[in-house]
Amino acid sequence: MINFIFYNDCPSCEAPYEKECYGKWVSDFKRHLFFCWDKIDSYISTSGKKHTVCLLGFVSNLGHHLADELSAVQKLLNTGDVNRISNFISGSYDYFKVGDIFPEISINNLTTKNSMQIFRVILENNCFAFRLCHNGPIQEKLAERIYKTSRNKCDPSFLQRAEESRSYWPLIWVTLRSHNRVWLSQKDGLVNIINLLYKDFPDLGLIFDGVPAEKQLMEDIQRLLTHGIVTYNALDCKIHETIVWAYTIDLFIAPFGNGTNFTSIVNKAGVIHTHSKWMRSEPFCANRRENCALATPVRTKYDSSDDVFTCNYEVDWKDIYNATVKLIRKSEPENVNKEA
Repeated sequence: MINFIFYNDCPSCEAPYEKECYGKWVSDFKRHLFFCWDKIDSYISTSGKKHTVCLLGFVSNLGHHLADELSAVQKLLNTGDVNRISNFISGSYDYFKVGDIFPEISINNLTTKNSMQIFRVILENNCFAFRLCHNGPIQEKLAERIYKTSRNKCDPSFLQRAEESRSYWPLIWVTLRSHNRVWLSQKDGLVNIINLLYKDFPDLGLIFDGVPAEKQLMEDIQRLLTHGIVTYNALDCKIHETIVWAYTIDLFIAPFGNGTNFTSIVNKAGVIHTHSKWMRSEPFCANRRENCALATPVRTKYDSSDDVFTCNYEVDWKDIYNATVKLIRKSEPENVNKEA
């Protein structure tokens, strides 16, 4: 429990299991024991069975929340072992709203990010708390639950706009990323790729994906695109809207990061780029996914450092363009299933 309950107090940690964080977690645990000793004493001396409680949404990484935690809940439901858990407690990083996806389980929300408060809640309620972690793939049943729940949360006007986007082919999901593991020339590279694709496929449409901070980059790219190219802005979308947008696409062009979790949920193929430390030589499953649609990797020309979490890179835009064209050519419009 220590490694995730204290993770959010360790901003220098790029991943939940970095060895550099272990010492801080242990020190924090000692500090919590010191300040909560009266509650620790009561917790230990209390007779009777502890309440078995599963904690979800206390690790800030969206991909770990999805692949580790939500898939674990789905597995418990599949096996019937969910009945062995007294309750679930969801934290501030419950991105997909576990209670909405799994209405059959009991969920209590705990909005604090303060590890001391979480620790106190566990002790005061006499809980045996743990984090479920499933190392298998995102199941088809889970993906279906997430999509149906997400669609039900969307406004009719949004669903209509998403439906209208289906008239464009190919509809390409383009993820923008500027905070780390950055394709350094992505603005010019994406402009070149998109404009050349438009010559080949004049009915194409684009959905720009990313965090809201990428808006300026998106607008800079849009100004340089050939007149007539239709684009949609998904940067400001809520997570459930992003999932519905992802469902409409034919393929994606994206850096290797959390954004690929959305295309993995809806199981779409695409072209992926990142630095050489994380790059594969053959098509691969970007995220653990049952019946996974593979991502086509594009090799980098230059890496800025050896740090796998922050390393920026350069890639030849022509390689991304060629890989994208190959994927498009594999699917004729009449073979593309875009039923809602």
